Amino acid sequence: MLIKKFNAKSGKYTVTFQIPCEQLPEEVVASQMNVVGDFNNWSISETPMKVADGIGYEATVKLKPGKYEYRYLINDHHWYNDWEADGYEPNRLQNADNCILVLDKPKKGKKGKKGKKDKKEKGSKLTKGKKAEAKSKVKKAPTKPKAKPEAKKEVKADDLKLIEGIGPKISGVLAEAGVTTFQKLSNLSVDEIKEMLKGKVRISHPDSWPEQAKLAAEGAMEKLQALQDSLIGGRKK
Repeated sequence: MLIKKFNAKSGKYTVTFQIPCEQLPEEVVASQMNVVGDFNNWSISETPMKVADGIGYEATVKLKPGKYEYRYLINDHHWYNDWEADGYEPNRLQNADNCILVLDKPKKGKKGKKGKKDKKEKGSKLTKGKKAEAKSKVKKAPTKPKAKPEAKKEVKADDLKLIEGIGPKISGVLAEAGVTTFQKLSNLSVDEIKEMLKGKVRISHPDSWPEQAKLAAEGAMEKLQALQDSLIGGRKK
C-alpha cells in the first residue's frame, strides 16, 4: 500500500510504504523487512521497514516527482511485491515483475490575462446595461414559470475497502468500472470482477468478495466479521 503526500515548499513527496501482516505469504515468518528500489540504488539495507501497530510494516521516504521501481525484501532473501502498486514492469534479472511508484508533478494554475480584456468587458457591461434599461420600459405579458425538473437521486457510494482483500488501488479500479456499492459488487461473478481488474491490478483474490459484499449490503456486519476472520487477504485460510 502506498500513501503519498506532496509538499509544495520542498517540491518533494513523502511516500509511506505499508504492508499489512495479513497480506504477507503464509509460508514466510517475517523477522526483517526492507524496501529496495531505484530511489536507494537497490540497497537491501538502506530503507528498513518498522513494525507499525495495527498495520504491519511501514517505511517512509521523501522523493522528487518521477517514476520509480521497487520491491520488498523479507529476511534478506525472499522478494515480495506490493498488491496495490501503481503498476508493474518485467524484471530483466529475475523471472518476476518490479512494482512501479508514480509521483506526478503537480500542475501550476494559469494566471488570467488582464488589460484589454478588462476594458472590453467593462464596455460590454455598459452596453448591456442600457439595453436592459430600455427593455424594462416595455411591458410584457406575464409568462408561466417553467416547472423545475426533478433532481435525480444520487446513490451514495459504499466504502468497498471494508471488504477483506480490497484496498485503495482496487477500490479505485472498481469505481472506474461503475462498481461503487456493496449491492453492485455482490451482483457480480468472480470472473466478471477478475476481468475488471485484468491489466490494472497485479495480484487479487476476489473469490469471496461477492459473498462479503452481500452481507455488507444487508447490514449483517457480525456475519461479515465472522467470515472475514476465516480469510487472509480475501482468501480462505
